[in-house]
Amino acid sequence: MRVLHVAPSLAPEAGGPARSIRLLADALRQNGVSVRIAAHAAPDANAIALDFLPIPGEFPTRDSSRRLAAAIADSMLVEIHSVWNATTTRAAALCRRAGVPYVLAPRGMLDPFCLGHHAWLKRMYERIADRDTVTGASGFHFLSEEERDRAVIGRPLQPDEVAVASNGAATPPPLVAGALRSRFPETTGRQVLLSLGRLDAIKGIDLQLEALARIHESRRPLLLVIGPDYGDSDRLRRMARRLALNPWVTWAQPVYGDERFSLLADADAVLLTSLYDANPVVATEALAAGAVLVATRGCGGLDAAARHDAALVAGRTAEDLAAAILAILDDRDAAKRLRERAKAYAASALSPEKSAQPLIALYTRILENDAPGRRRTA
Repeated sequence: MRVLHVAPSLAPEAGGPARSIRLLADALRQNGVSVRIAAHAAPDANAIALDFLPIPGEFPTRDSSRRLAAAIADSMLVEIHSVWNATTTRAAALCRRAGVPYVLAPRGMLDPFCLGHHAWLKRMYERIADRDTVTGASGFHFLSEEERDRAVIGRPLQPDEVAVASNGAATPPPLVAGALRSRFPETTGRQVLLSLGRLDAIKGIDLQLEALARIHESRRPLLLVIGPDYGDSDRLRRMARRLALNPWVTWAQPVYGDERFSLLADADAVLLTSLYDANPVVATEALAAGAVLVATRGCGGLDAAARHDAALVAGRTAEDLAAAILAILDDRDAAKRLRERAKAYAASALSPEKSAQPLIALYTRILENDAPGRRRTA
């Protein structure tokens, strides 16, 4: 089975989605699927690097469209990651033109919350360029049951059109004890809350600051915010100053390598407070590293992890989050149990094998039901 995965970018700065797509491709290969990846930035040796115009939206050039079309024609099936960008729009159009079935992995972009963000721009883009990307898909890959149930498709979905497969959790490299204090000496001797990810309004980091402000100074931990600025850094820094939190907040540049696993494990708690996140990679990495993961309700599809006592999920208020933080910081035994259960849950429920199998089953169903006459060679 030859499958092409199309993604906007595999560059390190693309963050969790890029890591999860590479991890998924490796899991599929280990299960006998011949996988290639086409992406705007593709450092992976098994990927096709497509050079796009260096403007917002990364519009394919004539040459990159030709290479993408050739890769699609050489594939039995294509999986397209995300929507609302020119990369995936072009790939879907080329699939339809070539008669190659494709699976759409919206990665949360068809959730009502995301559809409501810049809604008029999305309506215009759909009208002009993207009308058939969703309706033309032969199947859908959702990262969680919550994403599946909330997705706006425009028609009822049949069970055989859908695969639910999370971002698999990578096996962490050997963890380095003391990595957090070694890289950030200012954390020495202090309890540390870690926020690892892009500084974007959707990540809800302002809620973390509000919760921190509600903790008395005598018990207040340090909040370490690591990540690239996606337009929210100035607002968050102003907010920290207004709340008189500067002595308790450290802002740091992004970390993309394997070191992040040691940082997650080393923190006293990892915070996840996104307004919406279909299946954040930082959550699966935190679980795999045995981190103490504290999230807010409705964020990241973590209900299953919470049911297994592998993550602590609080209400989405500053008071609830502050109470959850203090509860776990004040109870070392509870924190230890949470770490152990996080590792066990990641190993059993979030293995790459678990992610690959539902997709292989979906690919097989689509190819078996595809219009007759297409050339098939395994």
